[in-house]
Amino acid sequence: RLLHWFVGTAVHPEKGHRPSFAPGILIQPQAATWRRFAASDFDFAMISNLTGCFGISCDLASFSTKELDRIALYAAFYKRHRESLANARGFFLTPPESFSKKRGWLALQLSGREKDIHFIFVFHCLCDGDNSRIFHPQGLDKNTVYSLEEAFPENKVVLEKITGAELSENGFAAGFPYSQHDGFRGKLFVCEKKE
Repeated sequence: RLLHWFVGTAVHPEKGHRPSFAPGILIQPQAATWRRFAASDFDFAMISNLTGCFGISCDLASFSTKELDRIALYAAFYKRHRESLANARGFFLTPPESFSKKRGWLALQLSGREKDIHFIFVFHCLCDGDNSRIFHPQGLDKNTVYSLEEAFPENKVVLEKITGAELSENGFAAGFPYSQHDGFRGKLFVCEKKE
């Protein structure tokens, strides 16, 4: 899994923290101590954390009320889908890359074993350009009608009333804006049987 546990702190210039990062940026250790750390986008950190056992071990007092509310949204999502995520089958939707490669795209699908639900995590380094890709979900029932939603910041319908065969064959587009000074961002798509 990509990131099983979140450890980090928010940085707030108004509280005298240095260095001053833009709002929504966290710092996270890159090893077992804080001697090496990196700046990370808030949503990237939270979405990455959902690929494993969602957990937070850090100074929650460093977060603003707005950030704590957002953490609560991610925690509620994990609690709602804990069993499906914990017992999921995994599929890479992008070719395997070296762990040391810190650029490009990574798409991972976690599919529930008991429930026909599929979580598609898409990560991209914004400074790479190449801002849109098509991904083809795996393991969908070809005759089932699905809906596909982007889970955060709120449930945004991407596709609705599409069969598993159509979605697997045609895929769906995931895109990110280009920014030459930014790193990784993430999106989480949820594919479920349409009731």
